[in-house]
Order: sequence, then structure tokens, then C-alpha cells
Amino acid sequence: MASDNSRVDIIPLDAIDQVAGWDDTIRAAGCPVFYTTQFLRSVATTPLLESQSASLLVLDDAVGFAGVPVFQQNRVDVIRLLLPLHDKFPDLAERSGLLSHCWHCYDSRIVSARGEDRLHRLVEGLRRHAQALHTDYFGFVNVSDPLTLDIMEQAGIAPHYMTDRHIMGIGNYRAFEDYVAALQPDARRELRRQYKHYAASPAELAIEQPPFDNLDEVARLCRNTAARYDAEFYYPDGPLQFLLANLGATRLISIRIGGERIGVLICFFDPPRFHIWAAGMRYDRSRFSPYAVAMAEAIKYAIASRLTVIEGGRGNARIKKKQGFVPLKLYACLQRAVA
Repeated sequence: MASDNSRVDIIPLDAIDQVAGWDDTIRAAGCPVFYTTQFLRSVATTPLLESQSASLLVLDDAVGFAGVPVFQQNRVDVIRLLLPLHDKFPDLAERSGLLSHCWHCYDSRIVSARGEDRLHRLVEGLRRHAQALHTDYFGFVNVSDPLTLDIMEQAGIAPHYMTDRHIMGIGNYRAFEDYVAALQPDARRELRRQYKHYAASPAELAIEQPPFDNLDEVARLCRNTAARYDAEFYYPDGPLQFLLANLGATRLISIRIGGERIGVLICFFDPPRFHIWAAGMRYDRSRFSPYAVAMAEAIKYAIASRLTVIEGGRGNARIKKKQGFVPLKLYACLQRAVA
């Protein structure tokens, strides 16, 4: 066996454009939109959550290319999704960490088209980087990727269940009507009732592609909706607008009445996936639920586009189950940087 002289380089994430072949690697590895140069450059330039630094750990040798984007955060559990780990790590809520990916990505992984070979080097590099930054914890959150879970376990960093994300397989649906027919009877009746009220209203629905107008309106809707759950901070106005203006995969499912946007879904077109990433809704402008209709139209669009999977993100499990989503367990792989 050849000697292992693999080296992990650390590159500022806002210099991702200088990493030759990065987008080719993520395509070969089947990574989601959160790993594209456009997304990473945007969240490095204008972070969606406060972070002290953002870097890319790169392993590039004769075997091939692999990498991990990491974010230095003052608080590891800023959105309280790690509650199931607090018995294992009692101080987690108030400690700092070096995490992959950012919290706005619900599908974290080691980016690799080279299999498992020498990927332990990236984990070692992540630990050393965390120690150099004097963070309390390091590791991955929001992981379902089998390769990443396996590598972390081999490195002695056990996966712990944290929450679910919700997915829907749509590859067998030839048309939207097939999806509707597959719903449970009560969900099907409710969807038809919502469409009846929608059809009787003056509302107009549009599926929009870049460039976008009135992104301040989109950000305001998302922030106001998140504020109901004390999470307005999760969609900071300027950084959110910057991301949507610079990510070509973005699609907006917008509902307007009299020119006013009363509902919006922020989605990402990411074949074979379609991500329903964020929502902003007003429920005081119409008899129908703009969320119910926008979700149905997003599903219709994904089926018509011949995509095979809809990613529904985390949270809202009861409603998403009625819509046909199924839960997929997410794990956190965390360790103290200094034992």
C-alpha cells in the first residue's frame, strides 16, 4: 500500500471560486445545491447566521478530491435542534463549535467522489482546525449520508439522533392527479376544499425564476412567519436577499392578491431533487390557505419537471405527513475539540 501523505488544506470559503473542479466534484458525488459554489459563496460572503469564520477543508491527492465546508459559530445549538443530545453533552447549548454544514442545510456530508479512502484525514483536519480556533466542539449536524456517518464512526465520533427531515418520492407519479389520488381521504378532501376557495378568489399564482423583483417582500414574509416561532433571526433580511439574488437554482412559488404577495415558498431546483426550503405566509388576506395551495403547486411543478424527490426540510411533521412526506432521521456527529 502506498504511504499516506495526504494533506488537508484550509481555504477561506469566500474564495471557493479558486477551487478548481469543485462543482464537478459535487456533481459526481451527487451532493445537493447547498454545496454548489453559488450557495457557498453567498453564505460565506453574507452569513445567514452569525459565524466568526467560514472555511473549506480540502483533501486533494493522487486518489482524488474531497472537501468539507465548515462554519465557526459562537453557539453550537443556535436553533435548538440538538436537544436530544443535551444529556450526552450538557453544556452544548452555550458552547462554541466548528460545524459542517451551516444550519440552513439539512443534508450535511463529506463531499467525496473517491469513496472512503483516506477521508479520515478530513476528520483529523477538522479537529485540528477546531483546536486552532479554540472552539469547544467540532463535527457534523443534519447528517443522513451513510458514507459520512461511517467515516465519523470510524473516527470515534458516534452519531446521535437529533431530528427528522421530510422527503417525498415522486418518481412514480406521471401527473399531479396521481399524487392527489395517493393522499389519505381526509387530506385529499381538504386539498380540494382549499383549491375551491382559491379558484373563487382573485388570487394569482406564479412560479418565478431569477432575476427576481421585490425580494424585500419575500424576506419580510419569511421573517414574519418565522417570528411566530421566535425564529425571525433565522432569515436575516440582507443575507437572505443576497442568497436569492445570487443562486440560480432558486424558484419562488408566489401567491398575490391585488399585486400584493400574500404567500411565498422559496424553493431550489436541484435535479433530481426539488427543495421546498422556506415559507412566508399571510393568512388574513384570503379564505384559502396560501401555504396549502403553494405547497400543492410546488409538488405539481416538481412532478411536471420530471424530478424524483421533493425535500421538505425539517419541522412541521404532522402537516407534512398529511401532504405525503415521510421522515428521514438526521444525526449529529459531535465531539469536544479538546478532551
